[in-house]
Amino acid sequence: MYSLGCVLYEMLAGQPPHTGPSAQNILIRILTERPQPLSEIRHTVPPHISAVVARSIEKLPADRFESASDFAQALDDASFTHAPAGPRTTVTGVAAPPPPGPAPSSSARWPRWITAAVGVLALGAGYGLTRLTTPAPTPAPSVAFTLATDSTHRFATLCCGRAVAISPQGDRIVYLATDEDGTDRLYQRPVGQRRATAIPGTEGGRHPFFSPNGEWLGFFDQGTGLKKVRFDGAAPLPLAPVAAPGIGAAWSDNGDVYFSDRESLGVWRVSADGGDPSLVAAPDTTIEFAIGWPAVLPDGDHALVTSLREGDEGPVVEILDLATGVRSPLLANAADARYVEPGYVVFSDGAGSIMAQGFDARALELTGERFRIADRAIARADGHAEFDISSNGTLVMLASILQTQPSDLVILDREGNSESLDVGREATLPRFSPDGRRLAFTVSLDDGASDIWTWDLERGAPTRVTFEGDNAFPSWSPDGESILFTRFIDGESHGYMVRRDGTGTPTRIIEEEGRTPSMSKDGRWLVWGTDPSNAEGSRIWVKETGSGEERMLFDGPFPEFQPAISPDGRWIAYVAEDDGDDQVYVQPFPDLGPRVKISTEGGREPRWNADGSELFFRDYASRRVIAVEVRPSDEVFEPGTFRELFSHEDFARVASATVWDVHPDGERFVFVRGPSDGGTGSAGSTERLVITNAVRRGR
Repeated sequence: MYSLGCVLYEMLAGQPPHTGPSAQNILIRILTERPQPLSEIRHTVPPHISAVVARSIEKLPADRFESASDFAQALDDASFTHAPAGPRTTVTGVAAPPPPGPAPSSSARWPRWITAAVGVLALGAGYGLTRLTTPAPTPAPSVAFTLATDSTHRFATLCCGRAVAISPQGDRIVYLATDEDGTDRLYQRPVGQRRATAIPGTEGGRHPFFSPNGEWLGFFDQGTGLKKVRFDGAAPLPLAPVAAPGIGAAWSDNGDVYFSDRESLGVWRVSADGGDPSLVAAPDTTIEFAIGWPAVLPDGDHALVTSLREGDEGPVVEILDLATGVRSPLLANAADARYVEPGYVVFSDGAGSIMAQGFDARALELTGERFRIADRAIARADGHAEFDISSNGTLVMLASILQTQPSDLVILDREGNSESLDVGREATLPRFSPDGRRLAFTVSLDDGASDIWTWDLERGAPTRVTFEGDNAFPSWSPDGESILFTRFIDGESHGYMVRRDGTGTPTRIIEEEGRTPSMSKDGRWLVWGTDPSNAEGSRIWVKETGSGEERMLFDGPFPEFQPAISPDGRWIAYVAEDDGDDQVYVQPFPDLGPRVKISTEGGREPRWNADGSELFFRDYASRRVIAVEVRPSDEVFEPGTFRELFSHEDFARVASATVWDVHPDGERFVFVRGPSDGGTGSAGSTERLVITNAVRRGR
C-alpha cells in the first residue's frame, strides 16, 4: 500500500514524496516528516485524490488503507477526506497554493475507467513515467568508515595475495582473521552490521572471492585446493585440486571460475560445480613469469588479467579472450584490475594508490584519463594491492596508518621481561653495536624525513649521526666505528656509510639502488635488499667490499628479502614468499647450495647471535620469537632444537625490514613497542577501510 501510494504521488506531482541529497537524509525525512499534500503542488489534482494518496503513505501501517479494495473505493469517492498528523515538510521553491475551491459535484467525479487506469499505471508504468518527469536524483555521497573486530578475533594479514573481499552487491565483506586459539579463518560481516561471524570450514582459507549473486564464497584452502562455501553454515565444497597458493580468482555469470596459482602461473577455468580445471592461457616465459588476478568482464567472453613481467618493466593489465587465450595490453604499470559499473576499470598502481579509468565494456577500450580513488592501500611486491571493490563501487581495502606518536624501544630477556628505553624521540629500526654498548636507530622528523641517531646504553646519551637528507635502516660496521644506512634521494634508495659520531662526509658504498645495507662480520661482504615497491619486488644483492661486482644473489620467480649473513660468513638467512606465506630459509654463502626451510607456518626477520650458535626469527603462527640451535656442518645447514621465547605481538614490524635486534650476549633483545604495518614498508599500523561510491569520490 505504501509503495503504491509513493508511485502514484510521484506520477501526479512529478517528484517523490520525500527528497534529499542522500539516502540517509531521505530516510530521516520519511521517519520524521509528512510530505506536502499533492493538491498544493498540482492544483489540478482533486482534493479527494490528494487525501487518498496521503492516507496510503502514512508512516504507521494501521493508519493506511486496510486493503487495495478500500484504496480503490476511496479513489471513487469525491467526499473522501484525510487529515494527516505530524510536522509538515517545507518544500522550497513551490508557490503557495490557491485557496481550495468547492468540492466537485458527483458529475465531476473521475469516471471508473480513469480510476482503474490510475491503478494500472501506478503498478505498471509508474516507474517509466516518473523517470520522464523527475530530475535525475543527486548521487549518494561517498562515505568512508573503518571496520573493527571484537574480542573473539583479530585481523590477520597475508604476505601476498588478498585478505579482504566484498560481494558484487556491496552488502557483505569477508576478511581473514585470527581466532583466540590462534587459528586463521575467514570471517563475514554484512555491511551496516557491527558483528562479524566466522565462516565454518574456512580454517587456513586464503584469497576469498564471491559468486555473482553473492550467495557463495570461493577461496583457496592451503594445500588442499580451491573451494566454495555458502553463508548458511554448510561445509565447504571442492572446486579444483590446487596445491600452490593462489594469485587471484573470479566467478563468472555463466558458472565458471577462473583462477591462477603460484605453481602453474597461468589462468585456469573450472566449473563452479567442481571438476578438472582446463588451461585458458599460459605465461610467455620470454617476457613474464606469471599471469594472475583474473576478473571477468560483463560480456562473459573476456577477462582482465595481470601480466607479471620480468626485469624492470612493471606489471601490465591485459584483456584476455577466454575462448582463444589471446591477450592484448590495456594498462601499463597496473595490476589486479576489476570492472565497475557504469563503466570503469579500477586497479592498483603498485605504489599504494587505487586508480580508476573510464572503460567501454562493449568496445573493450579505455576512455578518459586515469584518476585516483584511494591512497594508503597495502601494496604487494607483484604490483597488486590489498583491496576489493563491488559492482556498485564500494571499496574495501587494507590501508596503512603511519605512527605519529614516539615509539618506545624495549629491551627484553629470553623470558620476555622488559625494560622501556626512552630515547625521547620517535625511534625505530634499532641495531646493537658489536660491543653491545650502543644502539643505532632511525628518528622521524617533522618534515616527514628521518635521520640516524645512536644511544649510549651506559650513559643514556644520544648522538645524532646524519644531518641532511632522508636517512634510515642503520647497521654497524664490524669494528663498531662506522654506521651503514640508506639515504633516499629523488625517490631512490642508496647505501651509505658514515662515522658513528657523525663527523666527516657520508660515503656512498653501493651503486645499485637498494636499502638496508649490512656488512658481514669479517668485513668482506655487503648485502642489501631492493625496494619492495619496484617492478621485481624485493631482491637480495651482494658485493665484496672494495671494488667487487654488485650482483643479485637470488633470481627466483618471487621476492626474497631481510638477508642476514651468519657470523662465520658461511650461511645467509633470508625470507622468501614462494611458499604462500613468508618463510625463513638458510642457504650456503657466498656460493649458494641447497636451501633449508626453517619456519613452517610463516616467519620473518631472521637474526643471528654473535657467535653463530643460534638463529632467531619471528614466528607468525605462535606469534613468538623462536630460537633455533645451529649445528656445525660442512655442507648443509642443520637446524637443531627449536625453542619458543617471548611473544612479539605487541611490537612493530615492517614489510621488508627487520625491526628488532639481538644483543651480542645472545640473552637480550631490542624491539619497538607499537603496532605493525602489515606490509607497507614503513613503521605504522593498518586499518580495514570501507569507502562507498569510491569512483565518484575520486572524480
